[in-house]
Amino acid sequence: HSVATPLGEWDFDSIPEFLQNIPGAYVSDIPGTNDIRGLRDTYLGLYFQDDIAVRPNLKVNVGVRYEYLSPLTEAFGRVAVLPTIDAAAPRLGGNYVDSTKLNFAPRVGVAWDPTGSGKTSVRAGYGIYDALPLPYLMVNRTNGAPFFESGVVNSPPPSTFPTGATALVGAHGLRASYVQPNQPRAYVQQWNLTIQRQLTAQGALTVGYAGSRAVHIPRGVSDFSQVPPSLVTTAPDGNLQFPTTGPIQRINPNWGRIPSTVWDDVASYNSLVVDFTQRLSRGLSFTAAYTWSKNIDLGSATFSANESINGAGNRYPFFPSLDRGPSDFDIAHNFVYNFTWDIPTPSSFTGKAKALLGGWELGGIFSAHTGPPFTVSLENDQA
Repeated sequence: HSVATPLGEWDFDSIPEFLQNIPGAYVSDIPGTNDIRGLRDTYLGLYFQDDIAVRPNLKVNVGVRYEYLSPLTEAFGRVAVLPTIDAAAPRLGGNYVDSTKLNFAPRVGVAWDPTGSGKTSVRAGYGIYDALPLPYLMVNRTNGAPFFESGVVNSPPPSTFPTGATALVGAHGLRASYVQPNQPRAYVQQWNLTIQRQLTAQGALTVGYAGSRAVHIPRGVSDFSQVPPSLVTTAPDGNLQFPTTGPIQRINPNWGRIPSTVWDDVASYNSLVVDFTQRLSRGLSFTAAYTWSKNIDLGSATFSANESINGAGNRYPFFPSLDRGPSDFDIAHNFVYNFTWDIPTPSSFTGKAKALLGGWELGGIFSAHTGPPFTVSLENDQA
């Protein structure tokens, strides 16, 4: 049995309003409800690969991967999602997510020794990788009415505090869920180019570029029922201007909140990679690696606004470009140093002493990186 807020939650917009008993919202589950779900799907993956030696100093690797994912459904038919954002009633039964049948993902790689001496190597690769809609995407999407009844009452009467507001969580306050139907194929294109050169008898330097671009990535929206875009204008300073007079209007007044998943996020990654490896005498070797990168997307959350400690909810979900910026997990600079040392075994060791005390290695790793980005935000929803 799983519930969200079985005892109810009172929210006050400020300390003065709390002291005056002017509640801003009340959130509660309907007694007896639960959101346990038996999500089911079937996955199948196949892969073909071949290495081709075009010339003695040029090799090509080609491959293709095929992945099939059956429709994501619920074992007992407890599927309830809105067919459209403004729908008055949910669609009951069927699938949360459609099947994916055309996920053919090609890959190709090239390794070239331009001088034929074995001291220089040029490598390049390209591939497509599918981002399959696995069951984790449905976290917070399986708890919509009527199978899970939880809702919110905005600005409840002060007289209902502390025990009288649950009765107000009715048809217009219950939570619904929306999952975009006919989901497009979500996939990532990745590519890289590296040049490696042997500088000393035991040392090699690698410099390279790696990048990727993802499209149709699922984006989680905490509440899609906000002010309709038709009522939003652009202020002279370029910011969005929301209505400031009259009653608050929502795109779907039939429900209290509509957590949603839509497949419209895009992301890009670009990086410079430098790696130096050196083998010294007496079994000592070390590697130093540095990456300078930038990861940009329209939102890093897939099912909740607080998946990362620095995450921020969508500013206004109808204009995703407002959220374009560094990903929650973007790390601009990353440095890693490691070493290993083959501890010498005295020649006098034999038998059990050699077996127990010989062949040991000592290793260490040091890493340093810059921190992730953060966003200054307001607690209350201005949209």
